[in-house]
Amino acid sequence: MAKKNNKKQVKTKKVVNKATTPAEEKVEEVKETETPIADNKAEAKEGKSAKLEKNASKDKKETKKIDDKNKKRWFRDFRSELKKVNWPTGKELFNNTAVVLMVVVVVSVLIFILDLAFGALTKFEVKQIEKFKNETSNSIVENVSNENQTIGDNNTETGTTEIDLTPGNN
Repeated sequence: MAKKNNKKQVKTKKVVNKATTPAEEKVEEVKETETPIADNKAEAKEGKSAKLEKNASKDKKETKKIDDKNKKRWFRDFRSELKKVNWPTGKELFNNTAVVLMVVVVVSVLIFILDLAFGALTKFEVKQIEKFKNETSNSIVENVSNENQTIGDNNTETGTTEIDLTPGNN
């Protein structure tokens, strides 16, 4: 069974509109399309799927070629950039390493000292807060006991007790 050509054909014609003067001539392109008519829908579907498979395999091959070229180019560029690097000598490397280690030690000691100072400051603040709490609680207890004594004195004199519960009056 012979396959029919299912490609669309495009014909282009130039049409010249004549105007009153030759300077006003306009050129237009008109496209005429001819669509193939398949004798059988199954043949048309088979033709389309075969085309799609061919195009897909071509696309995969092209992208693989492009990827291979890009990888080769990347490695080539990488190698050329490594040649441009100014590599240190052994003595320079040793000196730079020693400087880095000394800076690390100095910063570590500084952080250790600051940690000890802030820890001691925190402990001192906690002690002061506890001392303040104890003093205020002791003064509250003394005030309450003094008020109880005054109330007891009032009870013995008059036999009744009046307590002022308004804030600010002791």
